[in-house]
Amino acid sequence: MSQLYFAFGSNMSSATLRERGVAAEMAGPALLRDHRLAFTLPSIRWTGRAADVLPAPGQEVWGVLWNLSDSNALDPFERRYHRVEFTVEQNGNGHAGPARRALGYIVRPELRAPDEAPPAPAYLRRMVEGATEAGLPHAYVDFLRSCGPA
Repeated sequence: MSQLYFAFGSNMSSATLRERGVAAEMAGPALLRDHRLAFTLPSIRWTGRAADVLPAPGQEVWGVLWNLSDSNALDPFERRYHRVEFTVEQNGNGHAGPARRALGYIVRPELRAPDEAPPAPAYLRRMVEGATEAGLPHAYVDFLRSCGPA
C-alpha cells in the first residue's frame, strides 16, 4: 500500500528521491493553506538553511505530492524533522482540487534556529528544479527563486 507524501523542500525534486533510493511516483502539485515556507534548519549537508513550514493564517505553501511505496522510506533522511500529517489540496492547472491527507516533515522545534536565513544556493536550485518538474505555478517558482541570498 502506498503512502501520500507532501514535499516542499529539496524532496520536491525526483533527483533527490532517486539519490536517496526512495521509490516514489509523482502525484502532482498540492497546496498547503494557512502555512508559510521558512528556512529555519541549519544544514551541514547543504551549508545553508533547509526548508520548514510554519503556521501562518492566510498564507500558502505549494509542494509536490509523491506516492511512496514505503511510508517509512524517508525517515532515515529526515531525522532532524518531525513527521506530521497535513491536509493539502491536490491541484491541477492551478485550480484547487480535492483535499488529501499526506504525511510530511517539519523541523523539530528544538532544532529551529532563532532566526530565518536564506537556503544554500544548491538547496534552492534543487527546490526550483522540483517545483518546475512538478508544474507548480510560475509565480510560486519565481517566489522560490527570490528566497536565495540577495
